[in-house]
Order: sequence, then C-alpha cells, then structure tokens
Amino acid sequence: MIEKCYRCDVPLLRKEEASLADVEKGRYASLEHIIPNFCGGVITSWFLLCVKCNSELGSELEGELDKQLLLHTLFTFDRDRGKQPDGYLTAYTQESKTEIQVNKKLEWRHPRPKIEVDDEGRLVRFSCRDIKQARSILQGFKRRFPEIDVEESIKHLKLVEEYQNEKIDFSHRSLGGFEVHRAIAKIAVNYYLHQGGNRELIQDIIQYVSHPGKRNVFVIFYYSFMEIHSLGEKEISNLIFLKGDPKKELLYCYIELFSTANFLVILNRSYTGEAFTNTYCYDIILGEEIFGKEVNLKLFRDPIAWFIYNNELNDHHRETEEYVKDKVTRALKIYQDMVYGDDEYEYRADDSYSKNHPM
Repeated sequence: MIEKCYRCDVPLLRKEEASLADVEKGRYASLEHIIPNFCGGVITSWFLLCVKCNSELGSELEGELDKQLLLHTLFTFDRDRGKQPDGYLTAYTQESKTEIQVNKKLEWRHPRPKIEVDDEGRLVRFSCRDIKQARSILQGFKRRFPEIDVEESIKHLKLVEEYQNEKIDFSHRSLGGFEVHRAIAKIAVNYYLHQGGNRELIQDIIQYVSHPGKRNVFVIFYYSFMEIHSLGEKEISNLIFLKGDPKKELLYCYIELFSTANFLVILNRSYTGEAFTNTYCYDIILGEEIFGKEVNLKLFRDPIAWFIYNNELNDHHRETEEYVKDKVTRALKIYQDMVYGDDEYEYRADDSYSKNHPM
C-alpha cells in the first residue's frame, strides 16, 4: 500500500519512482522531521508529506516557530542538515533596560551605532562595534559633507572594551500566534501518524495544520502546578507524550521543546480506540534519546474546550508567562555554566570603536 501526503493526498512515491511532471511539481515523498530539524529533531519519516507541502508548511509554520524560539539558537547540537546559525539574540539588561545583542559565547554588543550630530547635521561623535561599521558611517556622512577624510578619521578612532555587569533578560521574548500553534499541531500530527495512528481519526486537526484561517480549538500552552516529569540536573530535552484515553474519549499529545515551551494538543475529542501511551524524549545537550521517561499527565477533561466555553483562554495564556520565565531562567543558567563554568563573570562586549571629536 502506497502512503499518501496527509495534506494534499498525493501518493508518496520516491523521487525516482514518480513521473517527471510530479517531480517538477514537488509531488513525491519528502523526508519529514517529526520535530523540526532546527530544534534538533532526529526522528524522520518518508510517509507523511510530499516535497511541495513540506516546503510550504515549513516556510509558513516552522519558519515562524524558528523566529520565536530562543534556546535552539544558543545551545549547540547536531542537525541532520544545515549548519546552526552563529547569530546574535536580542536581549535587555535587567536594571537599565538597555537593548543589546548576545551570541553563543554570551558576548554582547549594541544592536546599532550611537551617533551624535550638531545643529547642521554634521557628525560630532559616534560609537560602533567595528571598523567596517565605522567606515560605513563615515562614508554615509561624506556624501553630505565631501570634506570628510574617511581614512584619516579612521586613524583617530579609539578602541575600547566595555563590560556589562547587569544580568541579561530574555523574558521579553514572546512565543505564540496562529502559525506557531499550527506548527506545534503539526509536530503532534507527525508523531501520531509516525507511530502508526489512524489518519481518519485526526482529519479535523489535519485540516487545521494544512490550511490558514481554521479556528484553533486544538493547541494551548500547558504548564501544570504538578510536576509532569522530572528533569535531570542539566537536562534540556525535547519531549512528546502521546496518549489515547477512551474513558475520557480523548486522544492528545503533550509537547515540550527545550524543556521550556510546553504545549497540549488535542487530536481527537471522541476517541474510542485502545488505551495507550507513547513517550519520546531526546536530550539536546547529550545528543541522545532518554528511554523510560515517566510522564505524569492525566487529563480529567478537555482543557481547551473548557477554556473556550468559559472565555478564559487569554487569561490562561497570561498566567503561563511566569512559568515560562522560570523555565527559561533555569535553561539559561545551565547554558551559562556550560560556557563559563560556575564562576561569576561579566558579559564582555565585542571590540567597539568610537570617535569623539567633531569634523
């Protein structure tokens, strides 16, 4: 039996088996990561999506999740394809609320140069992060003031080192929105089908994943007062817990990304199949699967339907923010210890140049 793409229903033939016309349209089997590759997902399947649908959903949904997640940019882990970016994350200092950018080594820099001009628009002084940026600033002013000697001015630049003694705060970063929730639903759909689930039982959520504009009655942030599972001292992991509960008539999936972003996905609200549980956990730092992870999650009702019925879903989202901050703080402390050890340290800026005389 040939599997079909769960989004467009095209047969999932290998590229060499598909017709030339289908190959040109991307209508053949694609290697799909159950958890996205940029999150360190290592389990894959050829029997979920065609190339075209995988590409479209990847850009639309996972692209937004990639933008909003934090820790997948900091922690170093192997990826199936592509190289991890070495870019900077935007953060703020806790006391002065100064915007800065931080890289994997926790080195910081100002996101943009500071420029001071006089009443006539002439450059008085500026500071920036490197010679290249300084030259660009000077060349920009030279277009208005041709008398500026760019190279001579560069000779007068002063190299300084700056230290940031304030703690860095990432709590301003938000996670959520239509595309992110659909991306989380896609992980749940992928995992359920990868485990041999019945596609006919989850047609509603497949439509939600596949097409924008569908109402979200499937995915919420989920942070419990009770411990859902225990974490090792330095554990940062991705976790999927899938449960079929015919007594509650619920088929649902609990998802954690980087031990910080927690979601509950309801796959079916009238489930009458066999009772089962299935757990997958992958330690990002160790780069290995954790077997035998015990998950304590038993729903007594459908929380999404309850929140929607009582119009309290927005309140629930706000209440989760404190849980998120605590989890992110823990993860960042683990990352700090990996980079610097347990010693106290200062955040050091990269080399910055400043010019402090008028021209």
